[in-house]
Amino acid sequence: MNDYTTTSTSSTISTLATSINNAHGISVLRTSSNSNGINPGDTLRISYSGSASIDFYVQYGSETGISSSCPNICNVFNSANPTCVFTACEGLSSNNWFIVIHSEVDQTGTISVRRSQSPSSSISPITLNGVNSIVNFDALSANQWRYHQLNVPSSSHGYFELKITGGASYNDLVYVGEASSDSIYWPNFIFDPRNANNEFTIFSDGSVGNICGGDTIDFIGANCCYDQDTSVFAIAADQNGISGYSLEILFIEYAASASPTSISFPSVTTRTTNNGQIAWYSFNLPANTHFWFELRVTEGAADIYLNKGSLAGSSASSDDFGACWSNDGIFHSEVCPGGVQAGNFCDGFIAASCYDCLANNQGSIYYFGIIPANDGTASYSLTIISQQFAGTLNTGVNNNLLFPSTGSQTIKIIDDDLATTDYSVYSHFRWNFDQSAFDVPQFIPNTDDPQVFDDFTFPHITFMISNVVQLGTSTSAMNGVDFFINVGGLAGISDCYGG
Repeated sequence: MNDYTTTSTSSTISTLATSINNAHGISVLRTSSNSNGINPGDTLRISYSGSASIDFYVQYGSETGISSSCPNICNVFNSANPTCVFTACEGLSSNNWFIVIHSEVDQTGTISVRRSQSPSSSISPITLNGVNSIVNFDALSANQWRYHQLNVPSSSHGYFELKITGGASYNDLVYVGEASSDSIYWPNFIFDPRNANNEFTIFSDGSVGNICGGDTIDFIGANCCYDQDTSVFAIAADQNGISGYSLEILFIEYAASASPTSISFPSVTTRTTNNGQIAWYSFNLPANTHFWFELRVTEGAADIYLNKGSLAGSSASSDDFGACWSNDGIFHSEVCPGGVQAGNFCDGFIAASCYDCLANNQGSIYYFGIIPANDGTASYSLTIISQQFAGTLNTGVNNNLLFPSTGSQTIKIIDDDLATTDYSVYSHFRWNFDQSAFDVPQFIPNTDDPQVFDDFTFPHITFMISNVVQLGTSTSAMNGVDFFINVGGLAGISDCYGG
C-alpha cells in the first residue's frame, strides 16, 4: 500500500496469505503492520474474488469474526466478489486491518487492495478579501472541490451576502465552519453520502460514517448588526464537474456615517445624503424641556424618525436603509407623516409633558434618523431649538415676554400652525401663588357693598395682557396670538393641555 493510483487499479498488500485455498470454514488474514497508514482524502478498497459465495468481514485496528459480538466496520454476506470501500476523512495511523472470510464450501480466491488519492490535493481555503468585487475561478473536474474563506469586517449598520454566479450555485456549496482548520476532505459527500454498495467514510479512530462533515446552506450573509464573518465553505463538484464560476461579497452600507452627528440647542445642520443612506443626529435633552424642530428639504425627499436612548430608524415599517432601527412609533406617523418632499418642510413643537417619548425624560440622549426616499439623494436642513418647561412670572408687571419663547437663543422658533393643531408652538409661563385669593385683605369686599353683586364676580386675581407687538416693531400682534390660562398644568387646547 505504498503506491497510490489515480485510477481504480489494483495494488496488493502483504498478508499472512495472499491467496485462499482452504477447506470450508473461517480464514482470518491481517495486513502487515508497517505499510497500511492512510492519508486523509485517500480511498481504500478491500475486495475478494473467489470461486463461490462467502461472508466477508473487515475491521481496522482490532480482530473481528463471524460472531455478532465481534466488531466490524464492513460486512458483506453471500457474495463471491465482496468489496468494502473506505474513504479517509482524516489520516489513519499504521495499524492492522483484519479480514475474515467465512465459506460454506471449499474454494479458492484472492484478496486485493486498491488505494487512490483524492481528486483535490488541498483543503486550504482561498481567502476572499474586499467587497463588491467579482473574483473568477476555474472549472472543477469530476468530484473535485475548492475551498474559500470570507473575511467580512463586523458592522452595526450594513448588509452583506455572498453571490455565486457562473457554473456554480448554492446547490454546490458546503459550509464547514469559520476557521481554515475546519476544512474537510470530500465535502461533496454531503450531496452523495456513502451509504450504498458497502462504501463508508472512515475517521482517525477507525469509526465509519457516510459523510466527512459539512452542511448544505442556501445563503451566507448578515444584516444590520453582525460580527466579523470568516465562513469557510467548499464549492464541490459531482461526477459531472463544474464549469468556471465567480464569487462576490456584495456589501451595502446603510449609514451615511458610522456614528451619529452630535447637535445642540439651538442649531441648524445642513447635509446631503446619497444612495438612501440613513443619517443620525444625537442631542441631549434636559429634563422637563420642550423642543421645536424643522426638517426642510431642498432636493429629493426624506423621512424623519425619533427615538430615545438608541439610534432611530424606520423599524422595518418600510423597505429602506433604516429598517434595522426602531423609533418611538409616533413621530413619523403623526408629526411628519409621509415624509418631506423637495421645497417643503415639516416642523413641530414637542412638549415635554404631552409627548410620550419625552414624558419620562431625565436628561436622556435622543436620536433623529433621516432617510432619503426611494434609495435616492436628499439635501436638507435640520433645525432644533429648546424651550424651558415654563418661564417664571412674578406678581406685578412682566415685560419683554417672547412668543414663541426661546430665551436667549439666537435662532428663533417659527410658529406656522393654529393653536388647535397638535404639535403647534406654545410659549408656556408659570405664576406661583400659594394663598387663596379670599385671604388677601384688600380683595375682600365689605359686607353688602353695593358695587359687588356676587363674591365670585369680584376680580380677586387679574391677568392683564397688553402691548403685544411684532418683534422689533411697534405693530400690534394682539390678533395673531391666543392666550390660555390653566391651574395645575400647562395651558392650551391641543395635545394634553387644559384650562
